[in-house]
Amino acid sequence: MEQLGINTTSLLIQMANFGLLVFLLQKFLYKPVMHKIDERNAKIAASLAKEEELVKKAESLDHQESALLKKAKEEAHQYLAEAKKEALSQKETLLKEAKNESQALSAKIESQQAAALENMKKQLKSDTAAIAAEMVRTVLANSLTESDQHTLIAKALTNLKKAK
Repeated sequence: MEQLGINTTSLLIQMANFGLLVFLLQKFLYKPVMHKIDERNAKIAASLAKEEELVKKAESLDHQESALLKKAKEEAHQYLAEAKKEALSQKETLLKEAKNESQALSAKIESQQAAALENMKKQLKSDTAAIAAEMVRTVLANSLTESDQHTLIAKALTNLKKAK
């Protein structure tokens, strides 16, 4: 090898140095760097797993939220329908009560009008009888005697009492 210009001792020392360098690099550089890379890969994998889990939870929460909103809307519609039914029921009840009150008031007014009419008729008969008696007295005072007058007046009053 010396013929090629290679010094064997130097080559062996270079090889030993290279082997020592590889050993030292592997021991102090390659293993720690690989260890850090493995740790980083593990963290990335854990982050990805956690992200997937969070995405699944978010989707689950979205579904739950959608379900709750749907349920709330259904309940709101149900409450609204019940409120409408209740309002219609109350409306019908109030209309019936108003109609009954109106009929009762109308009947009361009719009975009051009938009573007032009867009172007017009685008053008219009474006034007519008084006017007739006065007219008879006046006419008879001029043409009949006092005893005839009393007899006619008594008959007229008797007839009026019977007419009542």
